[in-house]
Amino acid sequence: MSRIFRNSVDSIGVRAPLLVCLISEDHAEWCEQFSQEGYTVFHVVYPSTLASLAEALESTAEFVHNSGRDWGLLTYALLQDDVLTIPNLLGKSGLDGLKACVHFNPLSEKGESILIRDVRGKFVPTVVHISSAQEKLHASLQLLATSDAQVHVLSPSEPPPVAVYSYPMVPAFPPFPFLTKAPVSIVAGEKLTIDPYVRSAMSLAHSRTLELLKRRLGPYYNLEQLWEKHTYYEFVERDAPKTITTMVETPYVNHVPNMTGGVGHDDLTRFYKYHFTQVSPPDTEMITVSRTVGADRIIDEMIFKGTHTTEIDYLLPGVKPTGKPFEIALVGVVAFRGDKLTFEHLYWDQASLLVQVGLLDPKDLPVTGVEAARKVLDPFEVQAPAFTASKYYPARDAHDILSHSPTTTASSRMAAAHDPSHFDAFDDHDSHYAGTTLRDSSIAMPIADAHGGGRPPSTLSDHRSASPPQMRPPSSLSQRLGAAGDRKSTAESGSYPSAQGEHMPYISEEYDPYADPPSKTASSVFNDKGDSALVYNAAGYAGNPSNYQDLEYAEGFDPHAQPNIPEKTGPLDRIMNAGRYPLEQRIEAKKRGIGRQRYPIVVWALTVTMVAVFIYELVVNAKAQGTPVSFKPTVNPMLGPSESALIRVGARFPPCMKTIEDVPVTTQFPCLNDTANPPDRLCSIENICGFGGFDGKEPNQWWRFITPIFLHAGFVHILLNMLAQLTAAAEIEREMGSIGFFIVYFAAGIFGNVLGGNFSLVGVPSVGASGAIFGVVAVAWIDLFANWQFQYRPVRKMIFMIIELVIGVAIGYIPYVDNFAHLGGFLMGILTGMTLYPVISTTKRHKAIVWFCRIATIPLAVVLYVVLIRNFYTSNPYAACSGCRYLSCIPTSANNHCKGTGLTTFTTNAIVLAFVSGLTRYSLLDSLDPQHCNALLNNGRWLDTKFKNWQPDGCMTHAYQSKDAEFCLGSGRAVFLGDSVTRKLFFQFANIVDPALPTSPPDDDSKHSDHLLHSRSGIQLSFYWDPFLNSTQLDDILNASDLGTSSNRPTLLVLGSGLWYLRYADMLSARPADEVVVLPIEDVIASKLSYERATTMLAADRDAMNSDLYHRIHPTSSGVMGMLGSSKHRFPISLPLAFNDMLDPSQTEDGLHFSDAIVRTQANLLLNLRCNDRLPKVFPLDKTCCRSYPWPHILHLVVLVTVLLWGPYTFLLHYRSSGPGSSWFGEETLPPLIISGAISAVYLADRTGFWLKEQKQFDPWTFGFLNILCLVVGLVTVRRGDKDLGFLNREQTDEWKGWMQIAILIYHYFGASKISGVYNPIRVLVAAYLFMTGYGHTTFYIKKADFGFKRVAQVMIRLNFFTMTLAYTMNTDYISYYFAPLVSTWYLILYLTMVFGSQFNERTVFLVGKILLSMGLVTWFMSEPWLLQALFDFLSRFCHIHWSAKEWAFRFNLDLWIVYFGMLSAVAFIKIREYRLTDHQYWPLVSKIGIGASALVIVWFFIFELAQPDKFVYNGWHPYISFLPVGAFVILRNANPILRSGTSRFFAFFGTCSLETFIIQYHLWLGADTKGILIILPWTRWRSLNMVLTAIVFVYISYNVSWATGEITSWICGDGGAKKQLPTTTNDAGYSPVSTSSRHDRDVSYSPVTSPDVVALTVQGDRHQKPEDGDSEQLLEPPMTPVRPRRWVDRLAEGPSPPSSSGFRLWYGGADLRPGLKTRVAAGFAVMWIVNILWMDP
Repeated sequence: MSRIFRNSVDSIGVRAPLLVCLISEDHAEWCEQFSQEGYTVFHVVYPSTLASLAEALESTAEFVHNSGRDWGLLTYALLQDDVLTIPNLLGKSGLDGLKACVHFNPLSEKGESILIRDVRGKFVPTVVHISSAQEKLHASLQLLATSDAQVHVLSPSEPPPVAVYSYPMVPAFPPFPFLTKAPVSIVAGEKLTIDPYVRSAMSLAHSRTLELLKRRLGPYYNLEQLWEKHTYYEFVERDAPKTITTMVETPYVNHVPNMTGGVGHDDLTRFYKYHFTQVSPPDTEMITVSRTVGADRIIDEMIFKGTHTTEIDYLLPGVKPTGKPFEIALVGVVAFRGDKLTFEHLYWDQASLLVQVGLLDPKDLPVTGVEAARKVLDPFEVQAPAFTASKYYPARDAHDILSHSPTTTASSRMAAAHDPSHFDAFDDHDSHYAGTTLRDSSIAMPIADAHGGGRPPSTLSDHRSASPPQMRPPSSLSQRLGAAGDRKSTAESGSYPSAQGEHMPYISEEYDPYADPPSKTASSVFNDKGDSALVYNAAGYAGNPSNYQDLEYAEGFDPHAQPNIPEKTGPLDRIMNAGRYPLEQRIEAKKRGIGRQRYPIVVWALTVTMVAVFIYELVVNAKAQGTPVSFKPTVNPMLGPSESALIRVGARFPPCMKTIEDVPVTTQFPCLNDTANPPDRLCSIENICGFGGFDGKEPNQWWRFITPIFLHAGFVHILLNMLAQLTAAAEIEREMGSIGFFIVYFAAGIFGNVLGGNFSLVGVPSVGASGAIFGVVAVAWIDLFANWQFQYRPVRKMIFMIIELVIGVAIGYIPYVDNFAHLGGFLMGILTGMTLYPVISTTKRHKAIVWFCRIATIPLAVVLYVVLIRNFYTSNPYAACSGCRYLSCIPTSANNHCKGTGLTTFTTNAIVLAFVSGLTRYSLLDSLDPQHCNALLNNGRWLDTKFKNWQPDGCMTHAYQSKDAEFCLGSGRAVFLGDSVTRKLFFQFANIVDPALPTSPPDDDSKHSDHLLHSRSGIQLSFYWDPFLNSTQLDDILNASDLGTSSNRPTLLVLGSGLWYLRYADMLSARPADEVVVLPIEDVIASKLSYERATTMLAADRDAMNSDLYHRIHPTSSGVMGMLGSSKHRFPISLPLAFNDMLDPSQTEDGLHFSDAIVRTQANLLLNLRCNDRLPKVFPLDKTCCRSYPWPHILHLVVLVTVLLWGPYTFLLHYRSSGPGSSWFGEETLPPLIISGAISAVYLADRTGFWLKEQKQFDPWTFGFLNILCLVVGLVTVRRGDKDLGFLNREQTDEWKGWMQIAILIYHYFGASKISGVYNPIRVLVAAYLFMTGYGHTTFYIKKADFGFKRVAQVMIRLNFFTMTLAYTMNTDYISYYFAPLVSTWYLILYLTMVFGSQFNERTVFLVGKILLSMGLVTWFMSEPWLLQALFDFLSRFCHIHWSAKEWAFRFNLDLWIVYFGMLSAVAFIKIREYRLTDHQYWPLVSKIGIGASALVIVWFFIFELAQPDKFVYNGWHPYISFLPVGAFVILRNANPILRSGTSRFFAFFGTCSLETFIIQYHLWLGADTKGILIILPWTRWRSLNMVLTAIVFVYISYNVSWATGEITSWICGDGGAKKQLPTTTNDAGYSPVSTSSRHDRDVSYSPVTSPDVVALTVQGDRHQKPEDGDSEQLLEPPMTPVRPRRWVDRLAEGPSPPSSSGFRLWYGGADLRPGLKTRVAAGFAVMWIVNILWMDP
């Protein structure tokens, strides 16, 4: 018989864990008990007849199998004969699903029979509850619970699988749970007479059972949250009904000291309502001191405080308020059933409470008042009371104790309960606890014998003065086992044989666990030293507690050994000599990575402080400039506050710390709230420095040596520093302790600032904890060399530390970060670390050297501090070391070559960081694996959860198609030999080669047969069933006569077992195939294997075989130097160990054969291994695993070298032509240098292995987070203008282009094109770009009517110069860059439309008519494919340009009419202004209708695009509807003056270089020609950190290329004339040419020019011009609007330019004879035509 008890916990639901319970019908209430704990219980009535039991087990197996869930087994009094029935249940229900077993009082003497092993041979976690009388079973189970009985080594986090608990004074039968009722069945008022030992055993057993079940099966309840909810209703809301809802149907509460509370729902409700929730004092306060959370209960230790102002019924019932405060220690034991409370036991010191409220006089009584509670809170400060025990209890001798001993029965039961023989029933932790309890007790406990007699042992105080205590457990496990075969049952005889053969009672009168020596027992296979010593150690009787060690390292107890009492050590000794522990223990702790303390408290405190200070910096900048991040007048490259804000909050800035001749106190700086460029608000140094100024004295803000440690320049800066601090610094603090770490950290940080103050450029503020962190890094170097012999792989660790050090030095060139702080911190870290770091000295010589270094470093550190601080205040730092400044500054013209006050150039620094990272990895690691074949074979991870995107470390795989495989394999043959795993790989491989081939054998009968397949291209694919690799086919391949030739040997040979190579490794002298792959021994999922497979396919054997195989194939690869050696084999063998990394338990049903998705990926990996380097190396280069990059052909090389040398050659010409004393870098040299540098970075990134590339993977959470983050930053940086800037003003279009470009960049980075819901809005963003092209150019031509050739040339050159340069240098198709060709084409169409009949453009009807005519002609042209194909054929034949007409038509037609919509919008806006329609009385109504309709259109569009089944369907709609969301956005964005005047600086910055970011992203933001992503930072899988670093380099290169391209366009078009000077706030300011890319990129001359109180500020060039054509024309600005940098389109509109250009002056030497614009353009086309004709096709 059987039935089901459904889970009754609502929060668990129908997927509750399963529990199969074998219990009698009379006690089925226990099934209900577990159902209320959250389990679905399948009750099998037991015991029953054999037929009934078999039927019940059959239905049970079916139920468990159909549920598909994990399950547990619970039995009561399982009979010996029925133990064999359990496998029947397991065989049908699934062994892999059984997670836990619990047995109550099994009636068996053999533990093996009731324990179950899983498919891997491990014991299923089992708890056995037995009576103390079941000694044989106890002994048997204890043997099986030892680690020696396990088939595997238990990990430190893995609990023992078998636990046996013995309960005293309960019977073996019936099971003791049957002697009481299940708590769920007890009703209020019911009186039960239950033996206290039974009650104790039942409570303990139930909790221990739930611990196992919840750990293995669940369900999980947040007991703390449930308890907090209960107390919230009690003390905060004081709501009795709500409080009761958190409890079971029959709960009870017992306040033990006064027995208040209630039992049952009604009684307890009444108690809570009238005597608890409403009677607590108003100032009631509870403080939790400690909390212990178990499987079904919480124990809280609390302090309960209040004032006795109310009658507290539950605390002082019947006592009127006394008005006195009280504070008591309270302990609550709270039990749960499921997710409800079942009872509360509360304990407190009632006497202490009575004393505090004045109801008890403590005089002459052993009671205390509030001190008792306060000592609980502060046990070390509050002193114990002065009285002693002798004051109240006179001393008594042993006779008195015996005369007052308990009765015989009570004594016997007490002795049995504490019999050391029962120590075996506990695990190590419980045994130690039990032993400690006995050891620490200072009360003499009588130990009675079986006849009722007894004698007291000596007290603990006696033993502390005597020799170490000794014990002899009379029921030793070894003794019990040794005599088990020839005696009656111990339960019957009541005695056991001693080592001498005599019988002794279990409770021996002569036995004294504190005084008697341990008995010597015979050794056994499981215990070579006998039980006594092990029990002794486990119980903790080894003498001094400080000698106690983990059992893993502890030796057995030797009673004759002298106690090892360590010498006392003081705090200084612990700091200097690594603590109080012995040398061996310190060495072991070092090897295991165990330091002095567990938590890095100082690091955590510093991190919290620094984050708080950084938030304060952002607040200061936001109050001054309106935005937390500085974007005007310059962009902080660290994405943080402005330079002035950093100085104000405490950056190291020498002009604030002392008087500097070059920067006198009268010098004026840009104010904190200045955002103009050049600045129009100037403040004194005293005002900038803040902190109360100088009080009329000289600057002396000395604390700026300290405060920079807590400051950071921006989000990028604090992210890098906190990452290093929370990892490397935290580990050092754990090693050396908080005190030593604190000293090293601040000594290094302050000294780094002192050194930087001496030698860094005085005009550059410095912030950051980098110096302190470098000091910590120095301590890591001390640890490496001082403890070299204890390090794990020290050489490898040293190489990585060198790389980290080089990267850190490179970071020191970034603005606001100082290399001198790095180097100074590193030096002081060595000095202080040598003194304070705990070095392990194993010899006297080593110790002497260490102490010599310590003694020498202390005065050296002091001398360095004194000398450098004195030098800072009294001397000229540059006089001592004039060249030192270059350690933290790269000389450029922008910083006056690191002279004077000096500044840095962030673009150069960011590239230096990326370059150093790439160079370090490329030179150290890629030299060993230049083609990343090892990465392909050995390392990788899944990027997705569908197992389709496998990512090898640092390279990209190619998804092979049939044509790729056919090209690679040709007409060759691929041979696979092996077992069923190899067979599945073979069929997936064949299906990739030819999709028409099958993916599995045709039927089951042919599974173990050979298979021969032929692809359509003639590739022969062979599989030979040869699981032992001993077939004749293998011999034929190995012994072929023509083995040394390549004509007949296989193209690919795949052997499905490493056994073959283990046999033939040393016998083969010739290559048996072009590519030989030996598959590793496959990892299997043991839990899903059949029992036969699981017992033979052991993990240890697999690992050993794979390890042997690997070392045979790579015999010299055991170390870093070994990898440089050559293999002894004459041909390569590939071992794809990554195959095992691909396996996932969810992708297999039988544990051996995996899903088609995984196996297909493995087959694709084989093709990548064989074919990647053999496929044509043409655009796109998206295969980087096991593939070398192609060398450029001769013409490509000439073009590439020309572009790369253009910048340096221009610089050389300028250097030779410039006079003495002139700047190295002139304005004509920077653009070519930027272009050459950008092309160098792009080529290194995407045409070499200098930086890594990896595959894209769409992650919706990260994708959404980045978009939201950018949106938040954009909104935070919104700044409202002084007045309405007009409809679609320039700032607005820059902002629009900026946020669209950011969205497109994120979209491309994550490869979101496959997500229709993301792809569709991005299509609208591209349409918006084209809308602005149509709107801006149409507005210009209508208002300016300038249709000259110069305008066309300037637009086309500006759009295409860098794009064409990339196409030639990267050997790609120009049309592949998409955006530039598309915009250029539409501009030409627009120009032809506007220039036709341009004299009539003022006529609205004519203008609109020709726009519509142009739209019709273009639509007709694109609807006739032969016309476009004819055009592209012409380009192919006469210009050698091979473009795809089909691809171009698809991209062009997607946005066929949006440009015309922009043109018509421009006409409409101009006419609205011309006719003043905005003044019409109905215009406000029209505006509101338009705004409302636009909002509805936006909502409709998103609903519509999300409703489309895929992006291909949406593409059909896009040309017809894209104008709707674009037009709606324009209307909403310009709905009122507030929206028109406000712009986001963050978005606008990206808008100024949107063309360059769109083009350069193909190779620098992304990788592999947009197919992958670029990985700059090596050795990390943190793509987010790589993305940040890549973004910084990418954006700054794009920004500078944007400026440089604009300048070069001006040179070519003759528009590079004299620059206008931008006004400053005074008339006394002079100008000198310097760069203005950012405040960090220009040299601010802090010396007065004309007026001693005004700083001279100038700008060179127009770095902030708006480079992209197509912007809407800027409206005339009112006189009070700050002067903005002019765009090239504005300069062009002003009229003819001066005849000379600075860019060409170098080439023509200033001569007047130079070709005109048309001639130059024609020459350019001629050169491109010649290059195209000569260009070699791939």
